[in-house]
Amino acid sequence: PCALYCDNGSLFSTSHLQLACARLGVALIHSKPYDSPSRGKIERFFRTVRQKFLPFLDLKEIHDIDQLNERFEHWLEKEYHKAYHHGIDTTPMDRFIHALKQTRIKRVAEAELDMAFQITIYRKVKNDSTVSVNNTLYECSPKFIGKKIQIRYPSDKLQDLTIYQDNTPVEKLNKVNIHDNASVPAW
Repeated sequence: PCALYCDNGSLFSTSHLQLACARLGVALIHSKPYDSPSRGKIERFFRTVRQKFLPFLDLKEIHDIDQLNERFEHWLEKEYHKAYHHGIDTTPMDRFIHALKQTRIKRVAEAELDMAFQITIYRKVKNDSTVSVNNTLYECSPKFIGKKIQIRYPSDKLQDLTIYQDNTPVEKLNKVNIHDNASVPAW
């Protein structure tokens, strides 16, 4: 999208989201605090979910989140998207299709998308050429000893750590094998 309009919740106020939006060229816009009318569409949608979906759930039949998601998706497709809404004077699906004709679509390669959402952290390299990330030691080249480095990794692959300099990947970090290092002679 050209812009992401969201509330001020902690999830939408993170530096991670700000950085991802900046990398993709997406404007991150926050609504005014406590201004529900500025988020009217989503607030109305949540009200509809509370009134027309949740009361009709039989929680005894739902055993996991996948079943709940399946029922919600079914309700969205069969009832919500195809029902006439007075506020928009049409069905949500028809409104979406009509707006889609006027929407500029920016295609982003999967690799670029992955790069945009990488988590960025900074660490100082210790004298033994290691850094600690989430209580796990990783080793890098001795040339980084004593320097503060930028490390990026995909949020779903914590073990895939890479050192970046000037927005360019320089070196992958390797997890320290404590057992192998214990048997290496000190000299």
